[in-house]
Amino acid sequence: MESTSPDNFAHELLEHCLASRPWPEHLLDPLIAETGNRALFRIVVERLGDLFEPRLCTVYADLFAGVIARRIPELHAEHLVERYQRIRKPRKLDREPTSVFVLSRVTLGADVAITSVLLDAAKKRFPDSQIWFVGPHKSWELFAADSRLRHLAIAYGRSGTLDDRLSIWPQLRDAVCQPNSIVIDPDSRLTQLGLLPICPEEDYYFFESRAYGDDGDEPLSALARRWAAETFGIEDARPYINTGLDPVGQRHALPVTPTPPAHPQQSPYRHHSRALPQPAQSAMPSSRFASSSLPPPPGPAQSPPHPLRAPALESLCLA
Repeated sequence: MESTSPDNFAHELLEHCLASRPWPEHLLDPLIAETGNRALFRIVVERLGDLFEPRLCTVYADLFAGVIARRIPELHAEHLVERYQRIRKPRKLDREPTSVFVLSRVTLGADVAITSVLLDAAKKRFPDSQIWFVGPHKSWELFAADSRLRHLAIAYGRSGTLDDRLSIWPQLRDAVCQPNSIVIDPDSRLTQLGLLPICPEEDYYFFESRAYGDDGDEPLSALARRWAAETFGIEDARPYINTGLDPVGQRHALPVTPTPPAHPQQSPYRHHSRALPQPAQSAMPSSRFASSSLPPPPGPAQSPPHPLRAPALESLCLA
């Protein structure tokens, strides 16, 4: 019956979330079931994220921590929420890591607008560190010709089931939780927007793009730059791509310039007019990003040079 379809449950749950009202637990049962969890993501989760309203960040954390705890018994909802409230507060980096893991946002537009800014900041702040781009191969292609980066392949199916999306957690955790390393999370779907614990909190730097800078109307790239300045002391980080390809077959990096959409309602980044940037139209690269001697894109994804080490679970999720 239509009245009991997953979409109806999801719309009812979304109404409670948008009004910041407690939701009846029975609404979650059909949405966590395999037949309903695509509606959970499509109608509820994506909507809460796309609105970019700071008050909804806590609503989302309360909701999805409970979802995670139902599917991963060793994680507890209240501990996940408590951790989230701690890691969402920006803080300055006070050490020099050997490895820096920057998580993908999974979507190409957001990886250009946000992730690339944090990659640029990481390259400038950590000239002697190994910097890893962590995410799907399709996103890695945006930066494959950047000689400063290596790729840690983590597949993520945006149309997958709830269990499919959560199943990457052990692999991701074991890969990035390494000695003398840090993780930079730009509000990534890989961690379900910061909720999944993948390393000790002192090694984790979380850019909460949905709420950071809620006192202004800066675009996402500018907010990422401001966060990088506050966290890493890098004032001039910029969005870029470095595919190694251009219309005349030369290898170079292209800066990108934020361009507001013609119709704001068509952009998934509506809050505060946070438009995604578009590649610069000039055929010549900016001198800031130009490079005539970049090597060919690296081959298949490589594993970290040190053995993977599974962390103690209690150090991550307070279980």
